[in-house]
Amino acid sequence: MINNMENKKFFLYARKSTDVEDKQVLSIEAQLTELRDYAKRENLNIALEFVEKQSAKVPGRPIFNEMMKCIEKGDADSILSWHPDRLARNNIDGGKIIYLLDTGKLAGLKFPTFWCDSTSQGKFMLNMAFGQSKYYVDSLSENTKRGLRQKVRNGDYPTLAPVGYINDSRTKTVVVDRKKAKVIKQAFEFYVKGGNRLEDVSNFLAKHNLFSKTGKKIHKSRATSILSNSFYTGLFRYGGELHEGKYEPIISKKLNRLALQDHKNSAQSLTACVKEKQEKISSISIRLERLLNGYLDQDIEKEIYRAEKGKLLLQKKSLEEEIYNLSHKQNDWLEPFQNWLEVAQNIDKIASDFEPPPRRKISARQRAKKSEFVWKNGGKSVGRASRVPPSGFEKAVEFCIGAPGKNRTCIKDSANPHSIR
Repeated sequence: MINNMENKKFFLYARKSTDVEDKQVLSIEAQLTELRDYAKRENLNIALEFVEKQSAKVPGRPIFNEMMKCIEKGDADSILSWHPDRLARNNIDGGKIIYLLDTGKLAGLKFPTFWCDSTSQGKFMLNMAFGQSKYYVDSLSENTKRGLRQKVRNGDYPTLAPVGYINDSRTKTVVVDRKKAKVIKQAFEFYVKGGNRLEDVSNFLAKHNLFSKTGKKIHKSRATSILSNSFYTGLFRYGGELHEGKYEPIISKKLNRLALQDHKNSAQSLTACVKEKQEKISSISIRLERLLNGYLDQDIEKEIYRAEKGKLLLQKKSLEEEIYNLSHKQNDWLEPFQNWLEVAQNIDKIASDFEPPPRRKISARQRAKKSEFVWKNGGKSVGRASRVPPSGFEKAVEFCIGAPGKNRTCIKDSANPHSIR
């Protein structure tokens, strides 16, 4: 490393993470004080100070990356920090620093607690320091996981306890919150014995002053997790396994089982109902397609097509809204009458929302083969024709589609000769 430090421009970098690996490291204020005193003693020219509060276990620190970009642009050529582990605890950031030393864009590094220069020996020692910092983080993570596993084997819940319990910071255990636990138990009994919905459970909790951490009403999805949580019976899940806790249970296993069974039956009934309505929608879609084909083939009049299309669209829309309500509001089995009335009042608009596509060009000969009407005069059938008969004749109740043969269909209606079935 060049001895004339006055000609170098240094970036001062201080970092402290809130994670466990930096628990014994000096605070940022202490680092800044020590580094400024060190720079003054060594006559170092500090161009800018960078302070960051983030872990260095993974790459992606914004302030560190900004400092490295400034060095690449030539704003400074050296870094002053407390220790190499302040700069990097992962291979990517450590390798980037060593690469800048190799290319000469980074002239040197200074640490009050570590010797380093830009020679091959200095870079080797720096690489060893970065490797040791990563090893410390990795081994700390393994030791932490091992400690948590042992805590679980002892029956202690290692994370934040659910509502109804509190984490005792003195004993590092989970204890019952007597006030909230009583409400939780009543909520289980309310759901099982009263045959109530999840929304009713949410309202029950709010009525007894049990809210979320933000002070809002507990949503029904959260009520579902409460009713299905085996933690309240003395069992908890961790790492995909069920463990027996040594804390006091709030409810019996039988009560929890009944709540789960009621919730399961409700979900199965809901799924079956939604599936049935989806099948009805598929059937209506097929009927709409057939109706359109009949209109395009000039087998159905425009007025009849629009009227029948409106009826089918109204049925389809009602079924879709019922499915939506079943999916988002469990046990809301009835459609709001106001929404239905609004749709019913707009049936003409629904039928005419889309202008029917232009009809296919069909010759008179093809039209005569495809459809016929039965005409009557004075109540007596006088024959079939595809064209309008002379004055005095009226259209009969029989409407036939298709050429004579197996594919021919005739529709009769004594009340309304225009209806389609």
